[in-house]
Amino acid sequence: MNLRILVATPLVALAACSDTDAQSPSANETVAETTEAVSPDTKEVVADPSEDASATLPDPALANASRSYDPALSAPQSATSVEFARVANAKLPRDRASSWRPSAPVEVTGPFGNLVLDEPPYAYVGFGNDPMNIHLYAEMDPAFARDQQYALDGFYDAKGNVTVNCMGAVSRDTADMPPVYKGCFALFRN
Repeated sequence: MNLRILVATPLVALAACSDTDAQSPSANETVAETTEAVSPDTKEVVADPSEDASATLPDPALANASRSYDPALSAPQSATSVEFARVANAKLPRDRASSWRPSAPVEVTGPFGNLVLDEPPYAYVGFGNDPMNIHLYAEMDPAFARDQQYALDGFYDAKGNVTVNCMGAVSRDTADMPPVYKGCFALFRN
């Protein structure tokens, strides 16, 4: 199975990797050098303390922009990816596969970490400051990958943030993976 991962820096860069690439010595060395810990207060992945912590933390403006998200409300809402991931982590137990369905659609905005283009029709937008620090995935509508909507003007804002509207369930299959929000569509800025 081939996975293609797009990473947003100032420009979108495309990297192709396969299952055999993931087992190469250089990839294993890179993974071995990276240490991650889960903060019990925020349930976010935090980088190795020896690194510059400000480079891996979410944009403070995004983290504080949507403190009023309430999963019990039945009206559509907006949330930052950090806040939505916190709520999802609280609702999804880590000791088993589980899912949760928000009571209304949620517009999620956050820093673009990566894009995983899996076997059609699966495409996932990863929210995080870099590809190794993802706190939430959005499973996108098949048209997102088919029409290469990730390359269209207006998908990314000037800071590298993206916004998606999601209407499906949120799930986690294993304890070490971030929540995956299903039924998502890209929102574009003018």
